[in-house]
This record gives sequence, structure tokens and C-alpha cells, in this order.
Amino acid sequence: GPRSATVLWTFINESGFSGGPAVSADGTIHQLANDGTLYVLNPAGDILWTFSIGRRPVGAPALGLNGEIFVADDNFSKNQKSQFLLFEVLP
Repeated sequence: GPRSATVLWTFINESGFSGGPAVSADGTIHQLANDGTLYVLNPAGDILWTFSIGRRPVGAPALGLNGEIFVADDNFSKNQKSQFLLFEVLP
């Protein structure tokens, strides 16, 4: 196995991150922050674009076969029953 690792770049969000990143075949990185922001970065760590789902996400984004990006949140309704919401974000 690997004997060492090298930090290529760092990316900071004050709210922290939800799950790990999803990486597309071309190396594009998709990462959700706890503040509800989806960050899409190139392999060098530069932000390509962002999108706010307006809610606190759960887990990592999932990538569809046609370029879709799926993100989920765990929203509590007024009666405190959990609702799972799935968002499809089209680049």
C-alpha cells in the first residue's frame, strides 16, 4: 500500500462539511458544507460554482450518470417527524 500522502491543497468552510466528496470521472470535486452550500471544485481546488440548498445536508453528494448531482437533507417538520428530502442539482 501507500507509504506516504501529500496534501495537494486545502479548502475551508467555517460550518464544516457533510460527508466526504464525490469525484466525477473528469476529476471535478463535489462537496457539501454544513451550511447547505454545494461546492464544485476543479482538481486544483479552485471553486467552479456553488449552489445553496437552503438546508443542512446529510451525507455526501451522489453523482448521476448524466451529470446530475444529488444531495439530501434531514429536515424536521413542525411535529418533529423526520423528513428526508432529495434535491437534484443540474450543472
